[in-house]
Amino acid sequence: MLVHSMRIPIKILMTTAMILFPVFSNAGKNAFAQGVIGNDQLSPDMVNVLNQADQVTIYALNAAETKSIPNYFGWQLLSHQAVFDLADRQQIGRLLAKQTSPKSVRYCQFSPHHGIALQSFGHKLDFVVCFHCSQILIYDNGQYWNHGCLSGSSDQLERRLNRILMSRSRVDH
Repeated sequence: MLVHSMRIPIKILMTTAMILFPVFSNAGKNAFAQGVIGNDQLSPDMVNVLNQADQVTIYALNAAETKSIPNYFGWQLLSHQAVFDLADRQQIGRLLAKQTSPKSVRYCQFSPHHGIALQSFGHKLDFVVCFHCSQILIYDNGQYWNHGCLSGSSDQLERRLNRILMSRSRVDH
């Protein structure tokens, strides 16, 4: 009787383990360790937007999801700042192109405080970024495209975004 009653929990345990092992075995690994290299999953058009963005806007977000207006893909918009400096636009695009790892997963409470909109030749990419765990949501022309992580250290990108938001007069919504 004991053996028979253990079969169901063991089957459940084994099935759960087979489902969760691939997910958690990659937890905390960067994209390269998972076999995803930087922007390999981004389309050539997306990479072009990152490398040649003629318009970049940085958003300061409240991490609490909201349906209030204004919002940036569901997060309350606190302020935003257009990036006019060509070197800043290029550096932000390069860092995102280098560090964006679609399919990469980390586990934490997604708490984004930054948004980045890049546009080139009418094609727009938006990133909602949580620098606590480096998770990102990616939107292609306003439509959810994928989630992932920023691989490597995202400190340089975060510092640059904060410098832009703090050094220029901010445009409140």
